[in-house]
Amino acid sequence: MKILAIGDTADNIKALQKFAKKSEIYLINFPRKQAALKTLSDDVEFFDSLIIAKQVKQIKKIKDNYDICLVMSWAGARIAYLAGINYIMYFTGGDITTPPFVKNPKLSYSNEPSYKLNFIERRFYKKVFNTSRLCVTLMDEYYNSLKKYRKDGIRMDMTPVDTTLFNPNLEPINLPKKKFTFLSAQRIGYEKGFDKIWEALTLCKTDFEVLQVEWFIEKTNEEKQFKENLIKTKPKQVRFIPLIKRNELGRYFIF
Repeated sequence: MKILAIGDTADNIKALQKFAKKSEIYLINFPRKQAALKTLSDDVEFFDSLIIAKQVKQIKKIKDNYDICLVMSWAGARIAYLAGINYIMYFTGGDITTPPFVKNPKLSYSNEPSYKLNFIERRFYKKVFNTSRLCVTLMDEYYNSLKKYRKDGIRMDMTPVDTTLFNPNLEPINLPKKKFTFLSAQRIGYEKGFDKIWEALTLCKTDFEVLQVEWFIEKTNEEKQFKENLIKTKPKQVRFIPLIKRNELGRYFIF
């Protein structure tokens, strides 16, 4: 098959593209900004513009060359829908837990909605969702959310791993290590329970260090306030480190 992929999350499509044996995948990504400049691969093609109409026009020019389209975000699905190409939605993150077609959707622990869209906008995204030929997601939490809206949703727990970047033969990064060290390369956020983790660390008796990437989830005002509180209450064991380039992350794991 010839597959067109619009957008990528954590380089999942990039890994599929690299190791697919029976299909050809062409990836076009949204222009990178902020953290994505380090956390995503840069050797991919990007949209020429951030303007939706121009992105749709770009996809329309090439859509007839492909059998199906694969999207990993609402932004990608929106482009595929407007361009009139058959597409599959692949949720590897929590986008399906607070879909934009639901009025003021909130996570169970949050007081602030993830989206504040009007009726016309919600109706549009419901069409985007319903028009998808198939919807795929991971693990119970996301799959249970998907089942509320699509009876034909599929759970697929295996995600691709780029073994050229993540393998046991890499040389470790050259950093000093004076004590038992943990690496936390994930984003810090309310949804990940970092307030509980911080509290637990203050109760630990042993001497160790946690290298925590200074990378916060800040989609809402509530999450921004959560960030400020976490910085103020950071346990002594935690040391913030800058964002890690994706092609060096495997070396940090080995370290």
